[in-house]
Amino acid sequence: MTRKCTKNQECIDKGVCDDGYCIEPSWCSDYYPQTHYLEGVENFLIWFQGNIKFIQLAYDEDFTTMDENNPVLYPDSGANTYLVSDILDKAGTKLEDIRETGAVLRVVLDWDCDVTYSFSCSPDLSVDRLDSKGSGDPLGFSFDKYLYYNENNISYRDHQNVTGIRIVVESSGRAYAFTIDAIILNISSALSLTTLVPRIVDFIMLYILDSNLYTENKQYSLNKFKTTEDVGDALANRDQAPEEEEGPEQRDERLEENEESVDHFRA
Repeated sequence: MTRKCTKNQECIDKGVCDDGYCIEPSWCSDYYPQTHYLEGVENFLIWFQGNIKFIQLAYDEDFTTMDENNPVLYPDSGANTYLVSDILDKAGTKLEDIRETGAVLRVVLDWDCDVTYSFSCSPDLSVDRLDSKGSGDPLGFSFDKYLYYNENNISYRDHQNVTGIRIVVESSGRAYAFTIDAIILNISSALSLTTLVPRIVDFIMLYILDSNLYTENKQYSLNKFKTTEDVGDALANRDQAPEEEEGPEQRDERLEENEESVDHFRA
């Protein structure tokens, strides 16, 4: 009696309003609850199949295990079939720990595909528990269902609370391939971050492009290097005393001496 009322019409299922509350027919249990366990669950086998597509690398290729015809039992190589106990071990739990509460498990088909030479690979399986994330006790997994029936004109309802293991399957992974274009791009990007590139370009310009094979004149060398006077000669001339400036009398004497030497040479 939790529904408040002022008249009988406010109650459901022909209920009666009494002292401000509805008196309504309800399901009452005359029996103690019974518990039933499904034995041997840990030995159940689960066969996982899945597929994945790497659009940017191989748009037309579909990586799949959906066409496999035979189960391969774990822990064999390329396993696709697992015992429930193995799945729980991968999740870090045991059946005894979840028998009363149930659990939600995430199973990931992890693809790691090298498609350099072949477009086929098999996924590995990883498991973690979703209902125990965060703080506090695990939430588990359970649901209620009801069964209605009549016997001798009496309505009965069986309430069943079911706990179990819910498995959520995902498919994820990566694919990679050996390509010359990617290697050249990575090497050139690495070299551009060092001082090696200017040295290589300088070597090519000086010793290859300036060689007689490509041009007759060493244009790059002429523009890169500028020849200056010897610093030693400049210092020596600077230490010498400056010559006296020639006057008019000295110039006339020098001209007369030159004329005499010319006449002597003609004679």
